[in-house]
Amino acid sequence: ELFDLYPAPPSMSQHNSIITSDWGPSYFPSPKPTGKVKERGRVHVDGDWHRSVQVWIVQKYDSQREGADEEEEKVRVLLQRRSPYKDTHPNLLDVSCAGHVNAGDDVLDTTIREMEEELGGGNGMIQGMYSLEDVARSKAFIVSSDIEGETEKYGRFTCREY
Repeated sequence: ELFDLYPAPPSMSQHNSIITSDWGPSYFPSPKPTGKVKERGRVHVDGDWHRSVQVWIVQKYDSQREGADEEEEKVRVLLQRRSPYKDTHPNLLDVSCAGHVNAGDDVLDTTIREMEEELGGGNGMIQGMYSLEDVARSKAFIVSSDIEGETEKYGRFTCREY
């Protein structure tokens, strides 16, 4: 896998934050790649900024329990457990679905691909249920994330994503 590289956020105060217009035209509404490409393993070892998508599937439902307020609304969030073989955060709970954007790929196409791969590709529950237009109309925003860690299998890593 190859990833496009991106510039770091303009200041330390903007790490781990939602990208807003005060970041400037190089970042808002979406960061622009530097033109450099690097292999996935090297990106995490070197701590390069790269793109990823995260999908949070939230389901609203009415509470049916006795004595519940009629106006009370409940929400469920679909989470998944990461594989024990992942190089970052193995075996931990994660968002509904997530993945890296490969070099030259589009964020929306990556989102659909990851939903199909992780939540029922092929003849599964997701295939054919969502279109690029559905994803584009969803509540979407970009968050920068700068996380360091270490795994037994791969050693130290720095994962910096938009």
